[in-house]
Amino acid sequence: MDENKDLLNSEPEAENETNTYSDPADYEKTVSLDFSGEFQDELEETGAVDSTETQIAVQPEQSAPKKKKLVQLPVIICGAIVVLLLLGFGVFKCFFNTSIVGEWKLPSQTASPDQPTTATSDEPAPIYVFDDDGSFYCQIGTTKQISNYSVEQNKETGDMTVTIDAMGSTFAYKVSGNIFTGRKLEFYDSTQAITDKSEPILKFESTSLNIPKLEKFENFKTNDKLIGKWHYGDGMFTDITITFNEDGTFIENNADVSIAEYVYTVTDNKIKLKYFYGKEETIELPYKLDGDTLYLNNNIPYQRVTGDSEKTQTTVASSLG
Repeated sequence: MDENKDLLNSEPEAENETNTYSDPADYEKTVSLDFSGEFQDELEETGAVDSTETQIAVQPEQSAPKKKKLVQLPVIICGAIVVLLLLGFGVFKCFFNTSIVGEWKLPSQTASPDQPTTATSDEPAPIYVFDDDGSFYCQIGTTKQISNYSVEQNKETGDMTVTIDAMGSTFAYKVSGNIFTGRKLEFYDSTQAITDKSEPILKFESTSLNIPKLEKFENFKTNDKLIGKWHYGDGMFTDITITFNEDGTFIENNADVSIAEYVYTVTDNKIKLKYFYGKEETIELPYKLDGDTLYLNNNIPYQRVTGDSEKTQTTVASSLG
């Protein structure tokens, strides 16, 4: 009986010991700790917990930083390569650029008996431009003469040569200097190799093309019937297109060989033009409109290309006899 009594007395004590957690959360916390501790191996052996799932659950947290580093490394390398290429290109452009492409001028000097005349301080200084698309033009003020050019290497001498279509000439050339000390372009006789003793035919200096800006006439007026393009050509040597714009600008294009820019205003029966050639200049041209024909200056008939196509036989303005 005493043994049974002891047994009965021990059961409540055991129950009290297992129910010492007044908060269920504490109990769950303890169980979870036990699962991650000494019972983990046993649970894995019995199949209650899959060790693979546990590893998968932990693996993303461990591998994410490594994956990010692996992704960043190629980006950093590519960025470094781009920077190096840009630096290399910049160094080449600054110090080793031997291309004829650029804007050039003849040095201002006074002509001497044994030297060909170049631009002097009293003359408008032309700027010679070699574009990278093969076009060449000479800009003086707001007028430019347009041509094409091509470069190749002379197989016999090894020198680079340039052929300018408008001049019908070929020159051997050499480019020296850099953007800090100034680049120089020299033309030589293309039939002979360039040596230290060779004398250049022409010497150019690098410069910047700054086209003067023409201000609109203060009391600008236009005639709506002038707005648009007009063309005059004799089918042989003359092919001129002129354009009157609403903003007061006027363009004269001679067969895409010569292009001149002006600003204009209309005063009574005359068109006043302003342009820049060494200095600002103005000219006045009498005009007459007869339908789609514009008689300009010395009765030169321009036919309408675009603009107001209304035909009228009424003379809008006339000063020509």
